[in-house]
Amino acid sequence: MQELSSQSSRNRDIPLAPIYLHTHSLAGSVHLLSNAGNTMKSRAGDTTDLDCSHCIPKVRTPMFEGILHSLKELISPGSRSSGTIFLASDLHLNHARILRHCHRPFSSLRHMNRDLVQRWNQVVGPVDTVYHLGDFSIRGSPDQWIRELNGRKVFIRGNHDRDLRGAKHHSTLSYGGYEFYLVHDPRDAPPSWKGWVIHGHTHNKVPRYPFINGDTRTINVSCECTGYAPLSIDRLLSLDLESISRMETVHSQPVRKNGAA
Repeated sequence: MQELSSQSSRNRDIPLAPIYLHTHSLAGSVHLLSNAGNTMKSRAGDTTDLDCSHCIPKVRTPMFEGILHSLKELISPGSRSSGTIFLASDLHLNHARILRHCHRPFSSLRHMNRDLVQRWNQVVGPVDTVYHLGDFSIRGSPDQWIRELNGRKVFIRGNHDRDLRGAKHHSTLSYGGYEFYLVHDPRDAPPSWKGWVIHGHTHNKVPRYPFINGDTRTINVSCECTGYAPLSIDRLLSLDLESISRMETVHSQPVRKNGAA
């Protein structure tokens, strides 16, 4: 266990919140055990530096790459010129019946709409890209919601997206050594696809499609499974997908294959 901290040369009494990294030499993975603080700045505007080069393992797994990318964003958020990729699905904005159908924890339709927008904008910035995998909004034009939500949106068409211009049936994404097929209904993915399928449509209603099913290689990003906020692909990779047998939601503990911790 190694503690890394950095202090401004002019503000040595205000250290960065410590970052704890545990390096496993065999797996080549790094586990982030506590939150990193934001980069401290001196009164002159200088940004402190945190050199992690001596603690980076030689073996770079996809899980490690995801954690490293997230760590860099925490330390130097201004360096995200190209933005982060996020995944979301089935917001069902302005859809009253979804509250009861999926047991959403909101007191009213207005409460749900407001909270979904706030949660989106809390994690997504102007330069980020969000793939929304269907059923964005119900009733009325979706343009109002598109204007309110941060980031560049790439829409996959769901069965309720009749007025969503430019939406695609599916998309593919290569990232961190993985190949992903993005589609609304997981049953529409081609049987020949060898990578992972990221989808929505099933919400939290179908046991076959939890947040992650390692046997079917499916990832359900319906908002009920992701805490009602977009999920960054870097956080997804940091979970070590290949080791997971089943994971109900992003906030639950994964069941690992072969009893792995």
